[in-house]
Amino acid sequence: MSDRKPGWYWVKIREAGLASDWFPTRWEGEDWSINNRSDSHSFKLIAGPRIPTPDEPWQTVPVEPTKSMREEFREAHEAWEEGKGDGSGSPDFQWKAMLAAAPKP
Repeated sequence: MSDRKPGWYWVKIREAGLASDWFPTRWEGEDWSINNRSDSHSFKLIAGPRIPTPDEPWQTVPVEPTKSMREEFREAHEAWEEGKGDGSGSPDFQWKAMLAAAPKP
């Protein structure tokens, strides 16, 4: 029995010591749902992270911040230092500004 949550995951197929590229497939709670593969038990899957659903509070962001993300961080940091932030005393104010400026896929 797996503790894996049902949903979509990034996986790779490992056959003969080689791994495929990552592709999305669904974990149904007991087995993987792999399109066009009737031999799904004859190879090993390498499971990566679960793909969040649209209603989950996740966002895809670049590995490195963009110029606009850096600018928004700087502006938010200055506002926070002047007491105009969210009052939390944490970096969340700057983080939210950077996420809002991140490019959308």
